[in-house]
Amino acid sequence: MLKPTGIYMLDTIMRGGFPAGSLVYFIGDPDSMAEIFLYQFTSSRRTYYITTARRHEYIMANIAAVGCIKSVDDIVFIDVYSKYNLNGSHTNASDADIMEWVEHELEGIKEVEGETEFNIIVDTFSFFLELNVDPYRLKKLVSQLYDLVKGCGGLGYLYVLNESHDKKIENAIMNVADVIFKVEIERIGHRMSNRFAITKVRGMAPIPEFIKFKIGPQGIEIDTSRDIA
Repeated sequence: MLKPTGIYMLDTIMRGGFPAGSLVYFIGDPDSMAEIFLYQFTSSRRTYYITTARRHEYIMANIAAVGCIKSVDDIVFIDVYSKYNLNGSHTNASDADIMEWVEHELEGIKEVEGETEFNIIVDTFSFFLELNVDPYRLKKLVSQLYDLVKGCGGLGYLYVLNESHDKKIENAIMNVADVIFKVEIERIGHRMSNRFAITKVRGMAPIPEFIKFKIGPQGIEIDTSRDIA
């Protein structure tokens, strides 16, 4: 069964969306505005949004700006950034403390939602890749996220900054992921354009080419000049 992502043209290209329960390893160039995809993914169903880079109020404002909020109850933030004062303020929490708190929050989601369908977005998962914790602990977190998404039949997204992490660890996580989604900026002379590719989709054919997109007033505008029939 395919689950819509919340981006109409992307779902059209994928002939309905991604397979239910897919964990998506979402790689983006920092200057590509890849987070707009994340904002629109929240429109497909109830979403638990784990934020590590900015306060959740700012992200909610950005999501609202592209018209993705149907109800304030549709998005539940797990605000790691504010919880641990990641803006540079003093905190006594260790990296292990942060991992423990997030693991506890994920267990809470499972208890509250049961098998109800929902999304999980981690913005960014790069934060966890840089924590000073045992690699086994990191793999355990990925496994917890994977099982949670599989159990509810929704979609999960791990947003990772491109070319920023140890390849050995990244490859191990990418191997677990059901979908690999890459967003980048193509530079030709003085011109630049945003594009994406979906190089892996477990259970169905991936997209074998890059597809251009723009950021418009209502978010992602995918180039429809290609044949998607």
